[in-house]
Amino acid sequence: MAEEDDFPGKDGEKQEQQKPLRWYWPVLFPLNGTGLGMIGMFVGCRVLLWIGIFASLYIPLAGFALMLIFAIVSFLLRAYAYWYACLCVQMAAEGQTRAPDALQHDEGGFLDMIKQMLWVLGAFAFCFFPAALYFQHYKKTDELFWNIFAAGWFFLPMTLLSAAMHDTVGGLNPFLIVISIVRLWLKYLLLVMVVSIPFGLSAVVAFYSKRFGIWLSLPAQAISLYLAFVGAAILGRFYYVNEARLDWF
Repeated sequence: MAEEDDFPGKDGEKQEQQKPLRWYWPVLFPLNGTGLGMIGMFVGCRVLLWIGIFASLYIPLAGFALMLIFAIVSFLLRAYAYWYACLCVQMAAEGQTRAPDALQHDEGGFLDMIKQMLWVLGAFAFCFFPAALYFQHYKKTDELFWNIFAAGWFFLPMTLLSAAMHDTVGGLNPFLIVISIVRLWLKYLLLVMVVSIPFGLSAVVAFYSKRFGIWLSLPAQAISLYLAFVGAAILGRFYYVNEARLDWF
């Protein structure tokens, strides 16, 4: 009978986690069967929804009902995407270096996924609401606007990490976020610069895709999802390396 040590299993995974990672490892995080499969699933479902919405325009009586159903499905699909991105953060925070298999984790009900999406959206609102409020009031993007926007961007990585890890409204506690940044000031500055690359590229792709119609929108969605998973891996790894200093749990 074979000894337990003959099977690498978890020991192999632990050894892989302990190996020093190459600087480009987050780029490889979504490049496995699970990560690419999730990107393909999200984009494919979006295509089916667009086809369904287009077809419903030619159904006289049931068109409105179908549009409502498609809108609900689209909302739930978006919630699932947010949940999976947070799962990537959480698994990277445990030392995992590849996109996780969603089937091996309990996502809870749709209500839990919706709450997770609200925490992430709340993180964006927490960081960018002052800039949005300034623009709404003054209707201009002057130097002060960009300074306020830059301040929100500075707080965004820690706010997103906290929202994903806590999975409660407590993750948006401004005192927790500020104290966490102060504890890791120099490392956090590096995190902001590094994570700005995938998040910034994703924002640029999303912005320009809307100008070129559906043919660019589909690959743009795939690219944006890929970059989001890369950013999630960076955030999770930051927690993995600095868990003791953050002392969140």
